[in-house]
Parts: sequence; structure tokens; C-alpha cells
Amino acid sequence: LGINSNPNLSEGRLCAGTGQNLSVSDILHDTFTNSSIPVVKRQRIKIEMKSRTESDFYMKDFHHDKIPLEPPKSVVERVRAINDPEAFFQSTLPVMALNDVYIGERAASMVSNIDISYKKPPHSYRDATQPWVPHHSQKNSGLIISTGTGSTGWSRSANHICPETMKTVVEFLQQEMKVPYKYQEALNTLDYDKLSTEMNSIRTIFDPEDKYLGVTFKDPIDNKISTGNKANFIKVTCLRARSKLKYGMVSIDG
Repeated sequence: LGINSNPNLSEGRLCAGTGQNLSVSDILHDTFTNSSIPVVKRQRIKIEMKSRTESDFYMKDFHHDKIPLEPPKSVVERVRAINDPEAFFQSTLPVMALNDVYIGERAASMVSNIDISYKKPPHSYRDATQPWVPHHSQKNSGLIISTGTGSTGWSRSANHICPETMKTVVEFLQQEMKVPYKYQEALNTLDYDKLSTEMNSIRTIFDPEDKYLGVTFKDPIDNKISTGNKANFIKVTCLRARSKLKYGMVSIDG
């Protein structure tokens, strides 16, 4: 149930009660006394964090400075692994993501360097246990990890193929493949807006109930030590990210 808790900061176009001047109690009353309102189950992302530095667990709300998001001290545990002489801190963060999680440098001008591994969705119910797969070396502007709910938002924008790009690709293929004249007319009348919309929907959007994470490598860099945009969008069930960031952040759209 989407409620716009601060209309001064957010438009809340899709939220309940927007434009009706209703209080939260009014919205809740109308919702739970109306049995015809459908309930949709949506997956969220839980973040478990480990660090050698306790201050890394400091949390901040970007819009409301006075909201205390600092996890209680009892939540951040000090742990010592059997095969590691150094103690580290770990915590399950108190905020889960409904839309997406971003991991990257706080300064937009800095390149993000993150080692990741993930588990792919099983091919069948019999294949429930999947191995951890290390991803190839990849430098970029950060990782976007989205739910099905978030796959229509920022994640979709980052992976968007525009009609102009689609047209350029088709025209290039026409020349390279020397398409016969009888097919030229059909290609010249393609609706690139419709084609790009369909392609974008197939590539990156998935159901909010699906137990997947959509992973996007934002602005991937292609050079000798970073293998570019290969697998720029992948579906996984869980992901491990090891930070090599100087001023890193984990941003949660809850």
C-alpha cells in the first residue's frame, strides 16, 4: 500500500489518497473496509553487510535528516571467523529494498570497482541448489540490484534501448548483410518506437512476485582489465559484492 508520507518532497502519483487530502488513518480505514481491493505479493531485498570498520554501518536518510536509521548497537555484531584472525562486524540492515539497491562510489565522477559473485535461478525445482558464480572483472559507475517492482524504474532507465539506437543497428545490418531489395521496404517502415518498447520489456522487466534480482552494471567500462558490457543485465537469486571502493555507499530504495 503506497502512502505518500511527505507530499512536500514527493509527487506520489501512484500512491493511495493522492490528491484527495486524506489522512493516513483515512486511507487505512478505506483500504481495510473495502474487501474488493486486491493484494499483490512483492519481493523485497534483504541486505547483510560485513565490514572491518564499525562506522561503515552508519545510515542516513537522504530526505529526512532527523529520522534515526542508525541500527541499534546490539544489531551490529562483532565476529571472529575460524580461518581469519581479524575480527569483523556484521549486520542485517534494518531497511529492506522494495525497488532497488545501488552499490558504488558516493562521488559520481569516480569509477566503481566491485568484485561480485551470484547464484543463477534454478532451471527446475529439482535444481534448487545453485553454485556461486564469480563474475568477470568489471569496472563501472556502480551496481543496480532491483526487484521486479524496481525493474520498471531506475533499472529500466539504465538498460533502456532508445528507438534511435535500434534504427542505427537495423540500418547497419542492412548494409553489412546486403539485405535483398524486396525486404528493404518492410525494414524501412519499421515502427522503432514500438520495437524498442517491446525489446526493453523483454530484456529487463520481470514480475514483482518473481524471486529474482535484476543486476545492472551501470555505465560499464571496456578496457584491458574490464570486459565491458558483456552480460550488462543478468537475473540472479542472490548476490555477493566485495567492495574495492574508496568512498563507497549502499543506497536502499525502501
